[in-house]
Amino acid sequence: MVRAIVLLTLIGFAAAATPSAADLAYQELEIGAFFQYNIGLYGQKTGNYACGAGPLPPSAFAPSGTINTDTWLTTAKALGAKYALITVQAGCGFLLYPSEVRHSGGPLAGQIYNQTVRESAYAGGDLVKQFVDSCHKYNIRPALYFQAAMNVYCHVRSGIVAGGGPWPCGAQEDYDTLVLGHLSEVWANYGDLVEIWFDGGTAGASDFNSKLSAKINALQPNAIVFGGYGLNITNPIRWIGSESGRATPENWNTDNLTAGPHHDGNGAGVPDGVDFVPAECDVSLQQSGGWYWKPGSGAETRSLEELMDIYEQSVGRNCNLQLGFAPNYAGQLPDAHVDMYQRLGAVIQACYHEAPINATVPGSVSLSGSVVLELPGLPPSSEGGPLKVVLAENQKAGERVRGWRLDYTAHPRGTWLSLLAGEAIGHKRILTIPTNVSSSGITALRLTIVAAAGDTVQIAAFEVRNCSIPSPPAPPSEMLI
Repeated sequence: MVRAIVLLTLIGFAAAATPSAADLAYQELEIGAFFQYNIGLYGQKTGNYACGAGPLPPSAFAPSGTINTDTWLTTAKALGAKYALITVQAGCGFLLYPSEVRHSGGPLAGQIYNQTVRESAYAGGDLVKQFVDSCHKYNIRPALYFQAAMNVYCHVRSGIVAGGGPWPCGAQEDYDTLVLGHLSEVWANYGDLVEIWFDGGTAGASDFNSKLSAKINALQPNAIVFGGYGLNITNPIRWIGSESGRATPENWNTDNLTAGPHHDGNGAGVPDGVDFVPAECDVSLQQSGGWYWKPGSGAETRSLEELMDIYEQSVGRNCNLQLGFAPNYAGQLPDAHVDMYQRLGAVIQACYHEAPINATVPGSVSLSGSVVLELPGLPPSSEGGPLKVVLAENQKAGERVRGWRLDYTAHPRGTWLSLLAGEAIGHKRILTIPTNVSSSGITALRLTIVAAAGDTVQIAAFEVRNCSIPSPPAPPSEMLI
């Protein structure tokens, strides 16, 4: 190990890629609420879930009355979400707002696109506006999802219009013009967005991505763009590579555009990538993994223990967490889902946003330098729940830590013993102190930077916290008379 550290010091690392202000602000949000709600939900009533068997008529979109998006966003607030996303167009081709864009070609040339809430039985009108207004009301940043590369109604998959036809939206050039028109409406009419979400990439005709980049730069230049890595834009982010909500332990904020067929990067990134492209970890609340609400047992939630584990392996591994919200046929969040979001938010708040056992803001730490965190009177883990260490970098000059080590000393104060070691820190790293160590009476922790890009790094947080997960509430007992 000593030889490896000396070698790294001699050859050094490439200068760290630097983030934009929007990148850093996005990572501070940490938790997003992903509202999967569109006409594809109602397709499962007729065996056509998510339009897997073909398009659905607008009349299939049939919530019970006007949806109260305030209740959606108050639940997201209880979770601790700082941003929220809604699926404006989720692959079927149905829009949650009344578009005024007209077809430029094909059999419907000159006619207004008619696969929207306007043509459905929904009484509330523009659901996207309702959603964005509720976001602002509860101080949650709005984000919009749009499947540019898939539209079942238009016979488009992977951005390419199917052969044959004629199809309702015309040929390739007609579809590209149509979807760019829809995106222009969405990005121009709903104010500043914190994030634009492309599911499945953006591929279209050869010049489509250049036109798309120009639209983003003109209408939403400060938005983070999921699925936008490879576009000519300022703030792309990447997908972590699975829908488990979990990042690998060494998850980097930088990457090289050498993989990812949908402009979503290399999963865990690379330590010395040329681009600063943070990751996002998405996962459904439902055990079934389904993003749309599932009737019956399909809607059962993951356990609180699993969700906390996911939080610590997403936010706690340098990755924003996008947790799924699945309104039911009535357009309402199921009571069991609301209860779980509230419980999860309360535990996250208690564990990671209340006062820690002890903390320091070390600031500048040199390569091979150390920071000691004293822990006088630290309770054994059995008295207060598992002990957690939280590390964070100040990344204004880039993600610079390439290797770190944690040591501990126990009572009586003496030899430093090895505890944990790793490579990435980035925005945040959450670590669990093994119970066999925490029960021995730790009196101090020592963080050492063993590898870095440059001679110094900036450490923004070094904390120790208690984190216990309460048992689920017992069902009410029957009164005996």
